[in-house]
Amino acid sequence: MTDPVCAEFFETQGTPLAERATDQFEVVGAGDDLDPVSFSEVNLLNGRIATLVEDADGEHADLLERINAPFDEVVDAVTSEDLGNEPEIVIPDVDTSDAEAALEEFEAACA
Repeated sequence: MTDPVCAEFFETQGTPLAERATDQFEVVGAGDDLDPVSFSEVNLLNGRIATLVEDADGEHADLLERINAPFDEVVDAVTSEDLGNEPEIVIPDVDTSDAEAALEEFEAACA
């Protein structure tokens, strides 16, 4: 991939952000309580994608914002209630369908 934002999202060393996002869609979409480690992963992923949004232009930025929306929702809910250190962190019901569609669109746009 020649676009640096696409490369960062799909081809990072270790587990690519795209794969991590897909995994976390399942976690937050299930609506189950999170343990602190699981919440940390959501929070970290949220920050990494938000950084990419700043580096992206136009359609790519819009798609990344849609991908990140469920993670924003979870992080905002947990941090506003200061629940990040609880043994079980209750998260809101989150619909990930638009984010999953945006991920598919972003993959096609980067191909």
